[in-house]
Amino acid sequence: MDSKTAKVLTSSEQIDREWLITILSRSAANEAGQLSDFYVTASTSANAQIFRIHLNYCGATNGTLPSTLILKICNGGGIFLSDSEVYYYNRDYLDLSNAPIPRCYDAQYSAMNGAYHILMEDLTDTHFKDSEPSLEYGVAVARSLALLHAHGWGEQRIKALDQRLPAQSEVDTFMSHLQQGLSPLLEATNMETSADDRKIITQIFQRYAEKMLKRTEDMRGFAVLHGDLNPGNILSPKEGDGKIYFLDRQPFHWSLTTWLAVSDLVIMMIPYWSVDRRRQFENTILEEYHKRLVQLGITDYSWEQLLYDYRLSIMQGLFIAAEWCIQAESRERMRWLWWQELQNAMMAISDLRCMELLD
Repeated sequence: MDSKTAKVLTSSEQIDREWLITILSRSAANEAGQLSDFYVTASTSANAQIFRIHLNYCGATNGTLPSTLILKICNGGGIFLSDSEVYYYNRDYLDLSNAPIPRCYDAQYSAMNGAYHILMEDLTDTHFKDSEPSLEYGVAVARSLALLHAHGWGEQRIKALDQRLPAQSEVDTFMSHLQQGLSPLLEATNMETSADDRKIITQIFQRYAEKMLKRTEDMRGFAVLHGDLNPGNILSPKEGDGKIYFLDRQPFHWSLTTWLAVSDLVIMMIPYWSVDRRRQFENTILEEYHKRLVQLGITDYSWEQLLYDYRLSIMQGLFIAAEWCIQAESRERMRWLWWQELQNAMMAISDLRCMELLD
């Protein structure tokens, strides 16, 4: 690989015509040297620098050349497993046909400081984030997610992606981090929650790790996760029944990168959908997800087991709220969000009788 394209960009000032021509020639066309000029606009992001690169061409070119590209720059030293996102775009799913992932033109990672950049196709004109929850949306996400999961499903495929089932040490790290948010969460909601609800929350934090480890004794149902299918990480087509895309696989250092696959659907629905819509649509969405898994060759994972795993994973909805409460600043600033996430999770725990699984 050309040494110029192998470097990790740390600012938009490092984007130049030669760099773009080299990447476009490698990825898009034989005569991408007809790039005449470009300009860059910036977008806001909490955990990265995001730039839209506008490209202008002159003369005839071969291949399909993009008019815009998205550049994401993360400068390292953060709380994420930095190489995970680079591998998500440029390695793990390259051989998956029609993968629900934007095309990657270039992705580089520095093991020295955790910095990386990703240059990907720009879907701004055709797709949007924060879709309104609906059955059609949920089914489309479920089908695309099944495709992603099937590629990293089961012991052999998990291993092929350099992952493994979480051992006790990973579970302990996961739970130890989240336990930090339990007391602040209970204190912050003392006036709004009942004694019974606080007991349920406490019991889940005390007993969930044991159930997690017990569940790993059976490999069926485990896959490499996306891990954060919040509304901002799902791109839906603006028109028609086009392709769904999943952005930003950025696990934290304490995250579980391999776990029950259906937990990705839990994250998609439980924290962010109203209770009424979740109740109305969740069973059909889960049925479509299971149906698609079977079509993709996952035939040893029963509907009954999927429902059990969904119920088990719902309890992790409490952890999302608790994580916001670890730091005082985010506990106050994001209360509008985590309080709703907590209420949604508690209602789902009740609706699906999840506490029975801790007995």
